[in-house]
Amino acid sequence: MNDDERMGLVGHQWAGFRADRAPLEHFLQLVDVLGDESRPEVLEAASGPLSWLTDQAVSRLKDRDAAAFRDWLRSRFEPTFLELGWRARRAEDDATRVRRQALLRISAGLAEAPDVLAEVEVQIARYLKDAKSVEANLVGPLVELAARSGDNQRYEAYRRALKRARTPQERNRFEAGLASFRDPALIERTLEMVLGDEIPTQNVVPLLARVLQNPQGRDACWAFIQKRWSVLSPRISTGLASRLIQSLPALQTAERRREVQAFFRATPLPSARRTLKQALEQFRIHAALRRRAAPELRSWLRDRLSP
Repeated sequence: MNDDERMGLVGHQWAGFRADRAPLEHFLQLVDVLGDESRPEVLEAASGPLSWLTDQAVSRLKDRDAAAFRDWLRSRFEPTFLELGWRARRAEDDATRVRRQALLRISAGLAEAPDVLAEVEVQIARYLKDAKSVEANLVGPLVELAARSGDNQRYEAYRRALKRARTPQERNRFEAGLASFRDPALIERTLEMVLGDEIPTQNVVPLLARVLQNPQGRDACWAFIQKRWSVLSPRISTGLASRLIQSLPALQTAERRREVQAFFRATPLPSARRTLKQALEQFRIHAALRRRAAPELRSWLRDRLSP
């Protein structure tokens, strides 16, 4: 099987599960052999579904099952990442550099491998002192990963880096980082920032969308949107209103779906009426997927652990 066929198979198996035409097991068995996959495109094709499972299914498992999921991912992807190392070798091709990034996102971001996360702390300290000291392809995930356990000192370091950013890419990187902190007080500070001059109006919705993807930030973000709508809405352009609505299914629960529907019924956004309907449907679709994914994932993990 060539690389394009393997990438297509990953997408096919996930699509089959989403359409209720194939068990989740088929996708998981395929991922089980991707640890030494050489093509970053294949890893990235698997990373999206694995991220969805981590956020929407693993969070509903018992602690031992959630730990088994992370252990499984770590056993498959961490060794290859550690073999590649944190720095590119001389004359290393672009595919290997992108592969390193994909493996970091899986082994640290999803599997939460302790050794890799410990090195994240070392690498972010280096990067904040000297941007050239860290492999360029790793900076994006590094900034986000280091924010998760970050304290006020790191938060202020990110704000300083944001203010002195010289390129849109660097600015976006640190805005994404600010949205990734998990301390409730720091999440609130980030939300308040979108009302001031520190965040340009065109970046308000992307930043809110990032906070909605943060498991510790999404409920606070939704509460903030409702409470501060009168001052927030003037900072949201007509073109970006739909993107904000598209991000709301990250709230996941049926209760939040009812709240979203009621809020935008009382505070209509004519330009996003169709998008709202689609978002409410996404709430339902993801709820149905979760009902199937969590027990199937639990069963597969326990079968793997059986003698």
